[in-house]
Amino acid sequence: MPDLLRADKDRSSRLFHCSLNIIFAIGMEYVIEDRKEDALIELQESFFARADRILSMEAFLKPSLQLVQAFILMTRYLQRKGLSERCWTVVGMAIRAAQALGLQAENAVESQGQREERIRTWWACVILDR
Repeated sequence: MPDLLRADKDRSSRLFHCSLNIIFAIGMEYVIEDRKEDALIELQESFFARADRILSMEAFLKPSLQLVQAFILMTRYLQRKGLSERCWTVVGMAIRAAQALGLQAENAVESQGQREERIRTWWACVILDR
């Protein structure tokens, strides 16, 4: 059992680092708008590449709320970069993972905070799919 708990903690940590790298890549967009320097663009691409590597390892494991949220962040980045085909693929993966988790359904045992996070994550998927 301790190995299983450690695996879940490691997975959670990887998904956190994935989301963090995507957020850095998205944030770099605003720096690049002001100063279009090759070094900044390379830095942004390295943040995204790191997140992409982490996410590709996690995508085929069991779905989680963190995984869906990482897909949503990646979709935002891909939309901004004009990579529509890849964006639609990631949106589809986010929706399938969200449905597998049952994010669209009420859960009587969740706290108010968990409920809000679930609902907001689900609606982010719905909005991206339109």
